[in-house]
Amino acid sequence: MKIELKPHKRKHFFKFVFNMLNFKLLRNLGYLSFKNWIKIIKNRKSESHSFIILMNKKIVGGTSLVKDIETKNWIIGIFLFKKYQGKGISAKASKLLGQFAKKKKIKKFYAETFVWNKEVIGLLKKLRFKETNRNKKDIFWEKELK
Repeated sequence: MKIELKPHKRKHFFKFVFNMLNFKLLRNLGYLSFKNWIKIIKNRKSESHSFIILMNKKIVGGTSLVKDIETKNWIIGIFLFKKYQGKGISAKASKLLGQFAKKKKIKKFYAETFVWNKEVIGLLKKLRFKETNRNKKDIFWEKELK
């Protein structure tokens, strides 16, 4: 299985929307800070890098790094279409994103997930993110890039 990241382009956005609608977005879409992905699309004033995730040249999801305007933190966002979840694609894509971030001299990633999202919590732990804070509905994470 070959995983690649390609810079996000407008033509890919429409394919995302089509696939999201097919998978009933909120019910079936994997969630790792989906709010940040929407933020990239809507708010181009924020410095960001967004990519499509390809598996064997087929679009299977997307990932992004968004620099929070207020905190200056780099927030990672990643999602996969439902039928591609649980195959190790997110972990591989995250590692590729980490390599990209190092080239851009980004030193730390931040992430956020719901407390009930066990799959994403497991992924963040596997990727060696450290929990920094939590409230009733969210868990906040960070990872030093070495």
